[in-house]
Amino acid sequence: MNSVRISTAGARKRVTAVWQAIEERDSGALPYDVFVRDYLTQGRPLIIRNATPEWPALKKWTPQFFKERFGPKMVQVSYDEQMSFSDFIDGVMASTEDKPGPYMYRLFLHQHPELAHLYDDRIGKAFPSDYPVLFWLARLLPELTSVFDWGGHIGVSYYTYQKYLDLPERLEWRVGDVHHIIEAGRALAASRSATALTFTTELSDADGFDLLFANGSLQFVELPFSVSVERLARRPRHIIVNKLPAYAGETFVTLENTIHSFNPYRVVNREAFVESLTALGYSLVESWDNPDMKCRIPLHRERSLDSYSGFYFRPTP
Repeated sequence: MNSVRISTAGARKRVTAVWQAIEERDSGALPYDVFVRDYLTQGRPLIIRNATPEWPALKKWTPQFFKERFGPKMVQVSYDEQMSFSDFIDGVMASTEDKPGPYMYRLFLHQHPELAHLYDDRIGKAFPSDYPVLFWLARLLPELTSVFDWGGHIGVSYYTYQKYLDLPERLEWRVGDVHHIIEAGRALAASRSATALTFTTELSDADGFDLLFANGSLQFVELPFSVSVERLARRPRHIIVNKLPAYAGETFVTLENTIHSFNPYRVVNREAFVESLTALGYSLVESWDNPDMKCRIPLHRERSLDSYSGFYFRPTP
């Protein structure tokens, strides 16, 4: 352990900072339960040696692999310049200190249409978190003529709920999502002759719809949901929010690892979320837990969630 004195310009007092070397351990001699007990839950830094030699990615994810898989895709390398991903990799591989290679300026999830098929395996399958929604939809269907599914991807909920509910022919189901996702959704709807299913990129298009439905999407949206609802000239008569990461603590933003990318992810204070909609004249009819949904934040256990939440609102009489 070494001590070093650090002084700041203009400061009258000196502050002594203590630096300690980070412990190192070999992965083969570190059982998982010991790692969790002694390091993860204690917030102790640790360097783990020899943890990745068997990872398939180390052999599979070569520059040539990415060139073959994503080569033609265009990526941003400055504010106003793009190049193919293949040329980008070549530039990085040829980078030198005197002539550095390109740097990826921006990479947006919605610019990759292959992610539109991320949830294909969920179509037609109801999970535990879907059943409260199915319960309320079954009760509301006789009076519904339109559903706006905000963040509904390619229509996953529509196709799944169609299997369990007798959706009336008069019902319009509109999905709101980003451009490349809805283009894939339109193509899928055409192939399935799903004429009741329409798509848009704007939440403002929910104006006048009977039911506003958000199923696991609000945590990815920067603008607070209540603000979007308030801006609608003709607000929905029913609001169902499902699979929302909500808890008793303060609202915060973390990062979610989807394997494909890291995304800003908002976890909200439950009471504040409900109050934001009751302030617009809605009443909370029912709330429920989604026990099949969890959020683990390793270094902040107090902010981890053992379940997500669902809510049903309607205008206060």
